[in-house]
Amino acid sequence: MKKVLLSLLGAGVFCTVAAQEAVSDTVSAGAGYAHQVWYQIENGTETSIAKESWDIAFRVEMMSASIFTNYGTQLWKHPGTIDDWATVDTNGMAANWEEALNSPTDWVTGAFNSVAGGDQFDYGWGNYDMTTHNLIGSVFFILKTTAGDYKKIRIDQLVSTTGTYTFTYANLDGSDEQVVTLVKSDYTDKNFAYYSLETNEALDLEPVSNDWDLYFTQYTDLIQMGPDMTMPYGVTGILANEGVEIVQVEEVDVDSYEDFEAHEFEADKNIIGYDWKSYDMENGSYVVADSTMYFVKDKAGSIWKLVLTGFGGSATGDYQFTKQLLEATTIEEAGTVIATLVTYPNPVVNGQLNIAYNLKAATTANLSIVSLSGQTLLKTSTSAHVGLNSQSINTNGWAAGIYFVQLEIEGKATTQKVIVH
Repeated sequence: MKKVLLSLLGAGVFCTVAAQEAVSDTVSAGAGYAHQVWYQIENGTETSIAKESWDIAFRVEMMSASIFTNYGTQLWKHPGTIDDWATVDTNGMAANWEEALNSPTDWVTGAFNSVAGGDQFDYGWGNYDMTTHNLIGSVFFILKTTAGDYKKIRIDQLVSTTGTYTFTYANLDGSDEQVVTLVKSDYTDKNFAYYSLETNEALDLEPVSNDWDLYFTQYTDLIQMGPDMTMPYGVTGILANEGVEIVQVEEVDVDSYEDFEAHEFEADKNIIGYDWKSYDMENGSYVVADSTMYFVKDKAGSIWKLVLTGFGGSATGDYQFTKQLLEATTIEEAGTVIATLVTYPNPVVNGQLNIAYNLKAATTANLSIVSLSGQTLLKTSTSAHVGLNSQSINTNGWAAGIYFVQLEIEGKATTQKVIVH
């Protein structure tokens, strides 16, 4: 079993423990990439939705006015003004109008914002009003929905004090006009609120933002076509949540390389992206780069080694990979680490599970172990001291399967998934 030197934060305590064994996992988007999937690395939790269930997404962070489009839609900015709403003429649209695209690198610049000019008060779809502090719509767009229908759409305003959007859309001839209000606070702890122009409904689709790390999806990236030219192109890959940082490492032995401290983590959402695979025309299948790997710092601050091992393409939509915990989960208080949790070995194969946790200050530590079915195997409350604390658990007699180890300190908790063979 591989060893790593795990620095347990606290009173100068260092402890060499066994790293978790690499665990194989598969996330499936289904045949034809029919689904989009949010994934939490630590617990292997997946949230899957039908790819065509939404058309636009409103970023719900209070200071944001970003609006994104779904893959499979297209968005064009009307070249006139918002006063042309009633008499829109789409002749030459595809060739001559500006197509609006989501940023492939961040969760801040949505398609509706990408057409902003250089003015600091221009947010693309509208302008900041110095008097009311609201954003007022100034242009409108033509949206091709995921179902292939064409709609005209304008964002009428965003009220800054309440986080309330008002937007209007209709068929190109003005029929079936819908006026919608959407309130950011209805989607607490999420990144986005979603909306379908086909079903005329707001949708709460994604998991809580702290409960996922990676997003398996199709998206549009900019492909380099020459020294000074890029072209938008639909790709299939993996995007990172806000707050997740990643390092791509190339030309290494992916089985043994673990030196994440030699690299600088990056926050761009498409660090993993799509180019870890290529299509073998001769054999009619995808080939995964066998000397490329990733270090992922998840939402909880733990560091994982991620190696892509296979890709099923549109036939299955399967992403195959291994993940290995290199640095343990932490509990933070006001940005300061107050506890670090390690469980090893994982998977448990010899009937003994070791739990180690390091504390910044002496306090009560609450430990629990729960099975996947909800059965509690262990629940203890201990007066733990500063520095390294440890406990060994005999797992003989436990059914093979998945268990969750939770450490709770001062009302905050962290959980690790353990597999028992």
